[in-house]
Amino acid sequence: MNRQERRAYEREQSKKPRRKIDWNKVKKSFKTILLVGFSFAVLIFCFSYYVITDQNNIRTSVAKEPQTTIAKVTFISGKGVRSAEYEYIINGRKYENSTFHSFNGNVGDEICIEYSIKEPNVSVYCNEKEMQSVKEDVILFSIEMLGFIILVSIVLILLQIIIGDKKLMAEITSRK
Repeated sequence: MNRQERRAYEREQSKKPRRKIDWNKVKKSFKTILLVGFSFAVLIFCFSYYVITDQNNIRTSVAKEPQTTIAKVTFISGKGVRSAEYEYIINGRKYENSTFHSFNGNVGDEICIEYSIKEPNVSVYCNEKEMQSVKEDVILFSIEMLGFIILVSIVLILLQIIIGDKKLMAEITSRK
């Protein structure tokens, strides 16, 4: 063996073994992502279902014997989806409540509310009287969130593969 051949042989032997994507490991990672995404979707579903059911129960209670009055907005919370706290007086007694999520006004505004004659402390902002649908407002929302979680996870994994994240590459590859 001459000198050039020996050096080429030594270089070849000194190289680290190349890593190859192990598709079984990729499938396992994807299953984990699906499981985590599905778990979050179930949590979102449960929380959304509870909130929608609670809000619809309030609407139903008010709708049995509704009475309309004017309330004054005392506080606004949230940035994108805003909620307002308001107060109103029935028979000389002050009550406080809040909108569910759709207020687009300012503190001090007067708003229309409906309250229950039997329970004046139970009230609904007039723009939020419509019942919410479990199908649209819970199930479809949960499915959209699951899709979003999975899509973002896949994009992040692909991005890590492209930039060569060593930890991820070690998890989804094996030596040749």
